[in-house]
Amino acid sequence: MSRILIAASLCLAAQMGMAQHAPDHTATRASEGEVATTSTQLMNPRPGVYTAAQPGTNEWKSIKKRGITTVVNLRPMKEMGGRDEAKEVRAEGMSYIEVPIFTLQDINAVNAKKLKAALNAANGKPVLVHCASGNRVGGLMALMAALEEHMPAEQAIALGKSAGMQSSEARVRELLNAPKPAPAPAPAMAPIAAPTAAPTAAPTAAPTAAPTAAPAPASASSVNTPPAPPAPPKKD
Repeated sequence: MSRILIAASLCLAAQMGMAQHAPDHTATRASEGEVATTSTQLMNPRPGVYTAAQPGTNEWKSIKKRGITTVVNLRPMKEMGGRDEAKEVRAEGMSYIEVPIFTLQDINAVNAKKLKAALNAANGKPVLVHCASGNRVGGLMALMAALEEHMPAEQAIALGKSAGMQSSEARVRELLNAPKPAPAPAPAMAPIAAPTAAPTAAPTAAPTAAPTAAPAPASASSVNTPPAPPAPPKKD
């Protein structure tokens, strides 16, 4: 009996020890799911360049998994609300560059040149450029393509739209002297024939009054005939 109890105790101790040293696969799966999840949509307007709105603080790991090595932030420090994005990005081993665009007026030739330099600094490795919504990124990228890469204006504007440009398009067109093309006229419609009026009936002639008979001519005796003198009285 004692041997049975000792054997059971040893078996239980061995099971407890194995449980303590077993890997926590549940925690690993949760961690992997968190790394792979990203709510920020990354656009890819050209090879090696990604654009986006503001990524979340927990998205840099998954962004790095895309092969991105450099993050370019176009948001000024006052927009960041005290957030230290440079520290977040560098903690994941990526380079961090700021090109602050305060308003659409800062989409200009000087900052277009700065953006081009930031992309060149990555030495051909993937770069992420972001602002708050992607609008400033797309506008500055369009201007950079036109001024620094001598891309035709409409082609550069199309590139900017694919990178997130929206309201900044008017600013880019102004700087490139490329007014927005007039919309194509709507196809002309065939004229609609007016409905044909029903034929009107000919007017009915008024009935002709019967001719009245001419008055009979007066008798000859009644025309200018003096009255006869009275007969003389008879004598008895």
